[in-house]
Amino acid sequence: MSSPTCSPVREHFIEAAHLGLGVPGDRAEAAAATLREGGFTGDRTGARLWVDATAGRKLEAIDLVRKAGIAVLDFDLESDHSSALETPGNGGRPR
Repeated sequence: MSSPTCSPVREHFIEAAHLGLGVPGDRAEAAAATLREGGFTGDRTGARLWVDATAGRKLEAIDLVRKAGIAVLDFDLESDHSSALETPGNGGRPR
């Protein structure tokens, strides 16, 4: 049985999203190449890589980069549910 508080998090992982990965600056081009070879499309802004991740492939993108020996320092998810998870006046924290 799943907890009601886990449902919003689970929705982020089963929906397609724009995934931002922070990697060390000197490894950003190698990480971008690794993601392209893995079938991901996107763009790079400095050390931040933005890829379109279909449902079920978000963790795969992170795993590909890590298996290539590149540290993932941070990540962001942008999806249609992002605004639905935030409640005005609570500092952007999920409800």
